[in-house]
Amino acid sequence: MRAVILVGGKGTRLGSVTSQLPKPLVPVNGKALLDRQLDQLRRYDVTDVTLLASHLSEQVEAHVEARADVLPRVRIYREHAPLGTAGGLHEIADELTDPFLLVYGDVLFDVDLRRLIAAHRAWSGLATLVVHPNDHPYDSDLVEIDAGNRVTAVHSKPHAPGQHFHNLVNAGMYVLSPRILDFIPKGVSTDFGRDIFPAIFATERIFGYATPEYIKDMGTPDRLARVSADEASGKVARWNLEHSRPAVFLDRDGVINEANGYIDSPEKLRIIPGVADAVHRLNQSDYLSIVVTNQPAVARNLTTLDGLDAIHRKLESELGEHHAWLDAIFFCPHHPDGGFPGENVALKIDCACRKPKAGMIDEARARLNIDMARSYIVGDSARDILCGKTAGVTTIGVRSGEGCKDVALSSRPDFMCEDLPEAVEFILNPPWSQELEALARDIVSRLKQQRDRPLAIAIAGNSRAGKSTFAELLRRELQHHGVAALKVSLDDWLVPRAERTAAMGVMDRFQVAEIERDVAALISRRPVSHQPYDALTGAPRGDAIVYLAEDVEVIILDGVVALGTEPLRTLSDVSVFIDVSLEAWRTRGAAFLAWKGHSPEEIETILAGRTIDEFSVIAAHARWASAVVTQLRETR
Repeated sequence: MRAVILVGGKGTRLGSVTSQLPKPLVPVNGKALLDRQLDQLRRYDVTDVTLLASHLSEQVEAHVEARADVLPRVRIYREHAPLGTAGGLHEIADELTDPFLLVYGDVLFDVDLRRLIAAHRAWSGLATLVVHPNDHPYDSDLVEIDAGNRVTAVHSKPHAPGQHFHNLVNAGMYVLSPRILDFIPKGVSTDFGRDIFPAIFATERIFGYATPEYIKDMGTPDRLARVSADEASGKVARWNLEHSRPAVFLDRDGVINEANGYIDSPEKLRIIPGVADAVHRLNQSDYLSIVVTNQPAVARNLTTLDGLDAIHRKLESELGEHHAWLDAIFFCPHHPDGGFPGENVALKIDCACRKPKAGMIDEARARLNIDMARSYIVGDSARDILCGKTAGVTTIGVRSGEGCKDVALSSRPDFMCEDLPEAVEFILNPPWSQELEALARDIVSRLKQQRDRPLAIAIAGNSRAGKSTFAELLRRELQHHGVAALKVSLDDWLVPRAERTAAMGVMDRFQVAEIERDVAALISRRPVSHQPYDALTGAPRGDAIVYLAEDVEVIILDGVVALGTEPLRTLSDVSVFIDVSLEAWRTRGAAFLAWKGHSPEEIETILAGRTIDEFSVIAAHARWASAVVTQLRETR
């Protein structure tokens, strides 16, 4: 396929950088932008290139001539007068006999052109526009596409205030049929985004190729600095769809926006404070941010597909105002239960996409080449967690929205966080990395000695200190080292709330004798069966857990009382105490008690009592630990 690169712009927004140098020759980390573009084209066997030049074109000609030995076949055409992004094509019409790629000369890109070209051929349209989300949609040309990727609207900048649009930006890269020339007036300065596409999308087959790959213009000093930093970090190359990327799958209601019944109109959508900044942080990383959401309001006929689209336009617009974007939104409009008045019968089906099924994640993986092993799902219900487990991604539950109050043994998330901002902090900056690595090395070293039983690792500390998080991270670190570990939550041995008395201290609230007996049994590789404890209700819940230690090398004991008795301390080969300050313990404890439904007055009473009979008692256990590490860091 032939390519045309528009290199005639003056680059006035770059100021003094382009006063003596044409924009395509501006260096990005020591290499001209034009050279980087030509390298990308040659990588995908696009070796016939025409440059439409104007401003300082003699420098472009000299540069190409000097590099003729390493560049693709390049022809330079100097425009007699600037004709915009579209008008100059008539000057080279004799070359444009087949579909061709057109690229703006101020764009740094790394795109799998094979996928793009294949999509254009499959759609057989007049034009295929590369579109993507960015962090400034409010001052960008925006495109709307339907479920078949056909362009349904083009919104040229500037945009009227108060309007909501999808964050799909015209990226300055197109595959065009030579028939596009029929719609471009000769000798007139015209722009594809402003003049051509808005005039023809309704009558011609124009398609949008949405991609999360790296395509950014460097037309201002700030943007030049950013693309230079991204190129130097390797991000530009890593985002190419040839390479798999991890994703954070996000439930919508209760995670991104407030759970306010059925969100059936844009007016009901309210983004949770801090979420936009959290999504922005994901955007700056290598993680894709992808919404996967059940929307049965459509099946119930509380809204329509167009109505749902309007809600998502508001969501994307408001995130865009905070320089955040979603790489994709997948939704399920179905509901399996029929027979209700006014429902949309066609959508009342048992589909493959409704969570807890993993259909939406499977579709995202296939479309966006997602590395599932490094991906996460963040959700507020058992449906989200079970979906993530089915898909094979790490699951994070949050206490916002439904708060994961419906989780059962089979749907316990791998990790729990208060909300999406805390979950994003956890994903991007996993805690205790150095401590976990050192501990894993120590355990592996110990395992090299001949042993007839598994090592027992006690993870102790006050409630809400992060013990369960540390224990799960340790299990995963050991797995990375090829060590099989069994994690046991000692909270499952709590005395049911209904059986407690006011006189019970923290050690009395645990069935300590049973813990000692069962831990000894596990270390002797005998199975142990115990009914799990539900923190929300304070009662046993679900079927009994059967712990099997036959094939494990390490048993991780996670619990407040893990170092609370002499027999438990004797049984443990290594012990870690997670230290937490009284202030942080109270803050996190208050949030946990509020999640359980306690009033502010009840929370204060409970914390006041437990400051004496729990916090101080457990804090004293640190003296028996092999190592003491600080709490899971706060994100507020």
